[in-house]
Amino acid sequence: MILINDISKQFGTIQAVKGVSLSVARGEIMAVLGPSGCGKSTLLRLIAGLERPDAGTVELDGHVVSSKSQIAPPASRQLSLIFQDLALWPHMTVMENVAFTLSRNRFSRSGKAKRVKEILQLNSLDMLLKQEMMDMTMALRKEYRMAIIYITHDLEEATYLADKLVIMNHGEAVWSGSRADTISWTKGDFMDFFRR
Repeated sequence: MILINDISKQFGTIQAVKGVSLSVARGEIMAVLGPSGCGKSTLLRLIAGLERPDAGTVELDGHVVSSKSQIAPPASRQLSLIFQDLALWPHMTVMENVAFTLSRNRFSRSGKAKRVKEILQLNSLDMLLKQEMMDMTMALRKEYRMAIIYITHDLEEATYLADKLVIMNHGEAVWSGSRADTISWTKGDFMDFFRR
């Protein structure tokens, strides 16, 4: 389980994340939506241990891994991030970066190599096959009970993929709820969160 408790991060005069509290259980997908610059990537960086919070905590499976006074190294967290700019662990090959995610799931060496190849093939697919990739993400989540945080600007994609949705704006989680809570929303309803 990933538990974020009242976490905040400021860069100079910019409050990137402000008092955000969220939880993602094993086997659950949470989508975080919001405009560019709203704090989504900073939130992921805080969870991964790439940034130290100014306040609040990050817990993984009941252990505090980040607070203002302590921070566990990113590599010890058994997490994977895929950034929009495709940043990778610089000391690992591409295959090692992908395999790192799978190391917690106790694959055999040959099983891990097979999964890495499948994942790399998926990531090079045409956008027309995005639906298939999302279906596979959901299947992996169920099979391996992974907690997944998915960052997107696309409400349709988020409601298809995620169990929980969080909308961020100006560094804050301004709304959270389930996929069912968004069924009657129009695009205008969604955009209203960014006009506040």
